[in-house]
Amino acid sequence: MTDEAEGPRALVVDGDEATLRLLELKLSRAGFQTGTASDGEDGYLKARAFGPDVIIIGDALGPLDSHSLVRAVAELPAAPAMVFLSSRDGGEEIDRALRAGCDDYVLKPFSPHELIHRVRVVLSRRRIAAERSE
Repeated sequence: MTDEAEGPRALVVDGDEATLRLLELKLSRAGFQTGTASDGEDGYLKARAFGPDVIIIGDALGPLDSHSLVRAVAELPAAPAMVFLSSRDGGEEIDRALRAGCDDYVLKPFSPHELIHRVRVVLSRRRIAAERSE
């Protein structure tokens, strides 16, 4: 995890430029250090280089789709928390994302305020679990 004085690191991976810019702005204003990627391959590379505490993974990610990205990131040595952000609301889709390794699932359209709150909850749970295992 990142030093709290610097703020947690959040990487947003989404094929929609407007979603990327909105979340980059809102997360920055909420005290997060942010990074963005517009496709799954770039998202994976940035996840390895940026070392995010959380990744928000959206739709339309190209050859490395959202679920493949989740599985790849989950195998990283210091795997970050992951929140899936999708317009697909079927129970099977949600189950698939959570089984792949996501910590939460948020439906589009979404409230940036609620998404940031849920990201903070996921990070808090991870921190508590890490403290208990020490």
